[in-house]
Amino acid sequence: MLGRKEYGNCISANNAFNIIIVRELMQMEFRGKIVRGQGDHAKLGIPGKGMLAHAPADWPDILYPGSLNVLISIDNLPKELQKLGDGTHIQKLDNGMLKPAFVIEQRMILNNTIGPNERVKGRGDAQVWRVKLTVEKSKECLNCWVLRRLDSAMTRHIEIVAEKYLRGILKLNDGDDVIVSFDGEHNDW
Repeated sequence: MLGRKEYGNCISANNAFNIIIVRELMQMEFRGKIVRGQGDHAKLGIPGKGMLAHAPADWPDILYPGSLNVLISIDNLPKELQKLGDGTHIQKLDNGMLKPAFVIEQRMILNNTIGPNERVKGRGDAQVWRVKLTVEKSKECLNCWVLRRLDSAMTRHIEIVAEKYLRGILKLNDGDDVIVSFDGEHNDW
C-alpha cells in the first residue's frame, strides 16, 4: 500500500531555512507456499554483522545456512509490485524502487555464482529487506529478512534468511501457506 508517509525536518547549519523531507513508504504482502530450496543457497556464505561495517544493528551475527523458500502466488500479487518497474514478478525488486535495509556486495558473499558483468550494474549484490513472515494456519509470525541477489533468475521465489532454522521454529512443511510482508521506503526520486 502506497500512501503512508513519514515526515522529517532538515535545518541548515545557520538555521536559514527548513527543508521538509517526505519519505513514501510502501507495504507489500506476498502470499505463497513453502517449497524446497531451488538453488544452492545453503552453500552461500552470507556474512554476519561482524563482517559488514554497514549492516544494521538487528542483522544477525551468524545466519542459519540456507534459506526458507516461498513460492509466491502469481494470481495474488500485490498491486504495489507493478509500481516497481520492469521485470517478471519478484525480479521487479532488482530495480531499486523498494529501498532495501542494506546491500551486501557480491564479493562479500562466499560461493556466489551470480557474478558481475557489463550488462547489470551490481550483479550478484544482495539486497536485504526486513520482513514479517506469517504462517496462515497458526497465525504465528516472525521478523526475518528477504535476501535477493541482483539479476537472480528466480522470478517466483522469495528467499528468507534468519539466524535460526525457520522450518523448525514455525513447524513449517512444504505446501504450507505463508504471508511475507515487506515494509520499505519507495524510491521514486
